[in-house]
Amino acid sequence: MSSIPDSQSVSAEPLVIARPVEPSRHAMPVWEVRLAGALVALAALAVLTVAAWLRPRPGVGTHTQLGLTPCGFLLSTGIPCPTCGMTTSFSLMVRGELRAAVRAQPAGAVLFVLTVMAAVGGVMTVWMGRAPRIRLDGLASGPGLAVLGLLFFGAWAWKITAHLLSQRPGS
Repeated sequence: MSSIPDSQSVSAEPLVIARPVEPSRHAMPVWEVRLAGALVALAALAVLTVAAWLRPRPGVGTHTQLGLTPCGFLLSTGIPCPTCGMTTSFSLMVRGELRAAVRAQPAGAVLFVLTVMAAVGGVMTVWMGRAPRIRLDGLASGPGLAVLGLLFFGAWAWKITAHLLSQRPGS
């Protein structure tokens, strides 16, 4: 007996039917993708440029160089607000002073890195005509949001503790 099937028993139909891929109705034209990338890059680079222009002050208050008022939460409660130290942290990070930036505001150091990534991603989008393939969908999930929340509130707790310790006599 032959193990080769005869031509009458073999189906002529393919096992997998491939359909042509149609462009999505929601896809943006390349020029719009490039424009969006340029806007993201310009916004991120503007933030980084301002951070480089500012002179970091110890702890909090760097933002007052922009004509903004001192932190009302800090003035009224005596403890820093959740974003106290962000501008200082950015200004230190742009100078490469990682330890000082983390001391000023740990979440600010993380946001600085994300801002640099946004600037690079925006430039890459302009260059390639499509957004870089970076998977950030996990950040929008429950566990991802929990981690971001813990980072934010942990940084605030760090900032409050550092502020209260600096207020002790003999510090």
